[in-house]
Amino acid sequence: MIAFELPKDTDKNLKFLIFERLNTGGIVLNDMEIRNCLYRGQLNDLIRELAKSDEFLACVNQKNLDKRMKDRGLVLRYLAFLQMNYRNARKGMKNFLNEFLQAYRNPGADKLNEFRDTFKKSMKAAYTIFGNQAFRLRTERGSWSTQLNASIFQVLSVSFADYDLGALTRASDLIYEEYLDLISTDEKWVDSVKASTGEIQRIDYSFSTWKQRLAEVMKVTDPNDSQRVFSRQLKEEMYRQDPTCKICNQRITVINDAALDHEKHYWRGGKTIPENARLVHRQCNLQREH
Repeated sequence: MIAFELPKDTDKNLKFLIFERLNTGGIVLNDMEIRNCLYRGQLNDLIRELAKSDEFLACVNQKNLDKRMKDRGLVLRYLAFLQMNYRNARKGMKNFLNEFLQAYRNPGADKLNEFRDTFKKSMKAAYTIFGNQAFRLRTERGSWSTQLNASIFQVLSVSFADYDLGALTRASDLIYEEYLDLISTDEKWVDSVKASTGEIQRIDYSFSTWKQRLAEVMKVTDPNDSQRVFSRQLKEEMYRQDPTCKICNQRITVINDAALDHEKHYWRGGKTIPENARLVHRQCNLQREH
């Protein structure tokens, strides 16, 4: 057996690199498993705790996510992007996550409680808005993918930390529709969360674009805002009754391609009541508005 001894003050990123290069026998450890060895402390314990929390498990709804610490990797992404501006990831995701773990290795009780409470709030918000299909893209058939997308997880979950849970709950239908519109109309955003996701340009675009959209939704959200927005339940009921677009008269194949439109626009006095709602293709509705 060959043993290596490093000085105590050896840079953590250098230790990580050395560990990677020595990690060639047996089962090769992935990045999160290496971090679990190098960055032991209160933060690492919290990450393990949050990965097992009911709020997280209900929201991600992914089997075998705990294998090879993929679940802990998601929690780490959340905490790192929550605490450190996403633009700090210019040196690469590995360094970004390692620097966060080193800086907040033993942060103290107050910070740990802040991380815990904020994480659970974001998970509750995501579940309220998306149910157990959060952080996913749609398949070609229009259904939600069975596989969670880590880049979408970090963007959406961190964005919810900026708002009150009650306000997010009131705006849940609006946020859901805004996300559907984003992934239906912005190919650049979808590409940013699907390929080369560690590139800073893609991270920047995915965060800035969604945060701007969410801010616009939340800007007009208050306890009375529901008077301007049809509920998701009404859309589902109308889709079951007749899935025909009332603009192009073609069948709407999947419900996620549908939107509820004010037959008489609300800014022209049309009320947000079932009698003034009609089911349309999302794209047909966009063309009507523009």
